[in-house]
Amino acid sequence: MEWYGLGTVALIGLAFYALRRLRVFVAASAAVVGAFTVITYPSLPVERRLEWFVIAAGLLASAVGLLIVRVMLIRSVSLQLLARIDGAEADSFQEDIRDRLNDLRAFHLVRSTEAGNTLTPFGRLVAGFVAVAYWALRIKP
Repeated sequence: MEWYGLGTVALIGLAFYALRRLRVFVAASAAVVGAFTVITYPSLPVERRLEWFVIAAGLLASAVGLLIVRVMLIRSVSLQLLARIDGAEADSFQEDIRDRLNDLRAFHLVRSTEAGNTLTPFGRLVAGFVAVAYWALRIKP
């Protein structure tokens, strides 16, 4: 089972490297973790089920973590703004911020109001998780 787990981690890493589209990466990661489950669970002795559960949870966590990294790389405002700073048009900054807000709307994290933008309940939940992660990792926002 351990070798299958290592192979699964390697395949998830390969998918992260090779697949650029988010949905394709999510589908490939789900397929790889699903294959691990189908191959390893049926022949698993009862006394190793807790170990299997920990490995499967770790595989899912690594896939989700890499998904978050991919989203951060794709949508990093500061990296994209720095890349365009030379010869940029005056309106490009506004367009980049507008694009980021549209991304937040697409993920149902914010919604437009008369006063501007506000977090959705899901957005508040995600913001809470981020705040806890920042606190736990001692990151200053």
